[in-house]
Amino acid sequence: MKFEWKNINKEKPLCTQTGQWDGKKSDEIIVRDFKGNHYLVYCYQGFIDGSDFCDFYTSHDDYTIEGVLFWSSIPDVY
Repeated sequence: MKFEWKNINKEKPLCTQTGQWDGKKSDEIIVRDFKGNHYLVYCYQGFIDGSDFCDFYTSHDDYTIEGVLFWSSIPDVY
C-alpha cells in the first residue's frame, strides 16, 4: 500500500462531517508525527474563541496526537 504524504503546514485534510463535536471532522486518515510514529486518526478543524484549530484524535480511544508533520488519506484496496 502506497501513501501520498502531505505536509500539514502546506495542506490540511478535508473535513466535511458535522455532528456532536466542535468544527468539522475528516474521514479516517493516517498521520506521521515528528518521531516517525504512524497513527490512524480523525482530523477535526474549525474556529473557536477567535482561533482556528486542527486537531488529530485516534479512532479507537480519542487520544490526541501532537506533533503531526505529515498526513495521507488511506488508499482503497481491492
